[in-house]
Amino acid sequence: MRSIDVVILISGRGSNMEALLKSIHSGVIQANVLAVISNKPTALGLETAKRFGTECIVEENLDNLDSVLTTYSPDLICLAGFMRILPPNITAKYTIMNIHPSLLPLYPGLRAPNQAIKAKAKYSGCTVHFVEEGVDTGPIILQAVVPVLDSDTPEILADRILGQEHIIYSQAVNAFIQGRLSRTPV
Repeated sequence: MRSIDVVILISGRGSNMEALLKSIHSGVIQANVLAVISNKPTALGLETAKRFGTECIVEENLDNLDSVLTTYSPDLICLAGFMRILPPNITAKYTIMNIHPSLLPLYPGLRAPNQAIKAKAKYSGCTVHFVEEGVDTGPIILQAVVPVLDSDTPEILADRILGQEHIIYSQAVNAFIQGRLSRTPV
């Protein structure tokens, strides 16, 4: 299996980033993480990435992000809780995956588990998709279904969904590496 160069973008605690790093360090995913980039200097995920020996960069200005990414020239960018909308010059130039806590196209944007509960949905889940200019748009790669229980709060549902996110994100990256799916920037 070939290996690829990856950059991971985060804004917070980085649990999906950590799951990807664990899969990479254990050999489940054949990839080299060039850097973890955060738009927030206080993102807890930066400390996690450092524990894995990963280079960490803080870039708060999206206007400077393309020049930072250009220095790495990644094969794939993984958004792992990156809470900013990428500008078109980046989405057009790079192959980018994102993980979202709903069965897209349902409940895009923020607080997806809250949206599912409010809609009285019987099922929710998570989606790995390629990133385009829109918010949580782009071709769907993989989804996992999670039942919405009557006793669920948004936090409890989000935690159950997160467990599935950690699984399917690695599966999607592996499918990309193995050539079972491809996405070149438009």
